[in-house]
Amino acid sequence: MSLAFLDAARADITLRTVPMDGSPPVIVLKGEFTQRDDPNPLAKEIATSGARTVTFDSNGGNVAKAMEYGRLIRSLGLSTLRLRAAQCASACTLAFSRATICVTSPRARCRTTSLNGRDSAWAVYQTFRRERRLMDADRTRFRLSNDAADNLRVKR
Repeated sequence: MSLAFLDAARADITLRTVPMDGSPPVIVLKGEFTQRDDPNPLAKEIATSGARTVTFDSNGGNVAKAMEYGRLIRSLGLSTLRLRAAQCASACTLAFSRATICVTSPRARCRTTSLNGRDSAWAVYQTFRRERRLMDADRTRFRLSNDAADNLRVKR
């Protein structure tokens, strides 16, 4: 397994390339999105490894930076994979949802939380809707759940 870690002094997202038998590798984005993160190492890792799928293990973080990663994911024509065993919360949903194909395992959730302690999950959802219009996504793919956890779930 090859690892491509970013300098911890300037980024909180790490990249890990996971080889797959008979298929291109999968890139795992792990950590919290921060303003210091640079999505360019992801583009380099995709070019080097030939990966076509990105998955996440992230509690969220900086919304603008997550959207930047999402724009890169879309521009490279990548798919995203949401696994039940890993977390994709808050701002992570904005990166996950920009893929050309979003795949989620049964019962997996992309959770939203507050942006800064004052804003609600609704504000995150509104940000997502603006991004969705920019990427011209299928409007039937997503729905907002009104349960206590303020979940944004990807429909299967």
